Amino acid sequence: MYDVGQVLFVVLRKKQKIIPVQVIEQIVRRSMDGETIQYQVKVPGYDDAMSIESIGTDVYINIDEVKDVLKQNADSAIDSMAKAATSLASSNFLDKYSLNQTEVDEGESAVVDLGGGKKAKVDMSSLKKLHL
Repeated sequence: MYDVGQVLFVVLRKKQKIIPVQVIEQIVRRSMDGETIQYQVKVPGYDDAMSIESIGTDVYINIDEVKDVLKQNADSAIDSMAKAATSLASSNFLDKYSLNQTEVDEGESAVVDLGGGKKAKVDMSSLKKLHL
């Protein structure tokens, strides 16, 4: 529920924009089927009031909430793109991409998968001498 006079923030997904709106009217309709509440808002740059539902469904009460949600959405999208790129690289560039450590022996040595069925045993104590 919003208060008349309250400023809200609406995210326009298609335009990649955040716009402020002010609630200027609350319309409560009661019927046999129940109660519905609609809000009319003032939008900067427009003379006529608009229903908040016609503007967008992502409505927030403060700008910090908007920023948090948009950052979470961006992080999720970036993680998804990175995962897809990593998967694509692994399946297409197996020999060159998957040079990662697969197992470590107790004697301070590691077995590294070089790709293409090749493995190398690396003495980790010699790397420690080099401060790596």
